[in-house]
Amino acid sequence: MDRRFFLTTTLAALAAPRAFAADAPLKVLASMAVQGAFTEIEPMMRKAGVALNIEFSATVPIGERLDKGEAADLVIVGKGTIDRLMKEGKALSATDLMISEEGIAVADNAPKPVLRNLEDFKTLVAGTPSIAITARGVSGLRMQKMLRDMGLSEVLDKRTVLVDEGFTATRLLKGEVAMAVQQVSELKAAGAKNFVRLPDEMQVPTTFSVAVMKNTMRPKVAEAAVKIMSSPDVAGAWERSLVKPLHK
Repeated sequence: MDRRFFLTTTLAALAAPRAFAADAPLKVLASMAVQGAFTEIEPMMRKAGVALNIEFSATVPIGERLDKGEAADLVIVGKGTIDRLMKEGKALSATDLMISEEGIAVADNAPKPVLRNLEDFKTLVAGTPSIAITARGVSGLRMQKMLRDMGLSEVLDKRTVLVDEGFTATRLLKGEVAMAVQQVSELKAAGAKNFVRLPDEMQVPTTFSVAVMKNTMRPKVAEAAVKIMSSPDVAGAWERSLVKPLHK
């Protein structure tokens, strides 16, 4: 089936007058890794009559909020957390959306980092005066462990700024640090331009998934939103945000 025809007919069906009554927006808790793509995907939702109220954060804080009883219609975070929500009976369904990789950004006027292998990474990080890492995001937790395992605890303890919420590249663009580490899609969404992905031997790609939560009062609307964001026709939006879509 022609992809444009598929998306057009899907949106038309969802936007039909009887599809959804005048509902309040779906509450969505989403990883910042999808924030860039949703600048394109959310308008598609609105066209289909599905309004979203999205709050972007890191996976770990979102998981903590859900554990404390906070309600949401949809949750988009790392697959590990989604699998746990399904196992605990807190989610009705789960759909894998895309795969994200990690990278490093430096100032726009700095030399572009050369990261061919692990040794290049060690040299680059050992020589940086400051580096921003997420305190509780997937990439930040992994980077903190890697620095200690590589014997770079001094960098972590003395030259690292742990960012509890938000994009690490925001600190970079403000001139507060010399380097920022995060998902490549997050570096781009923050406005960084001079960035590279981590070497293959350091990559642990993260699958991000969406769950329809058990406490949603509008499961059909939530499922419609999932259908759109996992459609092959939005693959381009995912790719432009620098992640790998799983539905093409």
